[in-house]
Amino acid sequence: MKQTKIDYQPLNGFFDLRNFDLTSKEFKSCWNIQKYLTRQGAFFSKNPKAKEDNKTTWEKAKNISAELQMFLFSKLKEGAKLE
Repeated sequence: MKQTKIDYQPLNGFFDLRNFDLTSKEFKSCWNIQKYLTRQGAFFSKNPKAKEDNKTTWEKAKNISAELQMFLFSKLKEGAKLE
């Protein structure tokens, strides 16, 4: 099923993408990254030993999260508040 900006619901633990000045392509990419990070976080939360066994994957997820956050900070809409 194709998801559109209208279908977007902020994901728990992530910034609401509607507070950022993103093109449609950027919005979709950021949303997909948030969904990926949500899945990774759920996996590692349910499998604490997995962090040790999959350090590379865990480190990649942390780096992707940091890069997403830095990108979004540069796109914050004027007057928008991050909560």
